[in-house]
Amino acid sequence: MGVAVTALATLHNLSASSLHRHKVRHLPEPAEVEDVEISDIGTRVSSLADDLRRERLAAQASHQRTTATRLAAVELRALDMLATRLGIEDTSALEALTDARSLVQAVGRFARTHPIGAAPLIAEIRAADLEDVADQLEAISRKSEIAA
Repeated sequence: MGVAVTALATLHNLSASSLHRHKVRHLPEPAEVEDVEISDIGTRVSSLADDLRRERLAAQASHQRTTATRLAAVELRALDMLATRLGIEDTSALEALTDARSLVQAVGRFARTHPIGAAPLIAEIRAADLEDVADQLEAISRKSEIAA
């Protein structure tokens, strides 16, 4: 989803409100929630690591040590990427990301069909320091109000 406006403001010694104004006035509107694939990269890297493991085990079983060693190195890089860059240490984290994506999509659908009812929920999401999610949901609910 990106970095929260308040975190960026703190990082660059700016006020959160000025950074938010800049974002609203000068940056393109965020993509709709359905286009966001939170867990896609993690799922793909995890699947790649699983494929590499199967290939490595097959190479070991057929005594292809050089191939098995090369596959082990690539598998290790994939697992390292999951753990260090993506913060994913087991598949339950990927499942949680997938669940989070589904939840955001459901809230997006609700915001689209019930823009006025979604306003308090969007305010709570913003209060939880999830500025980008709140901005996306507001954009969806604004589109619904315009269409009505």
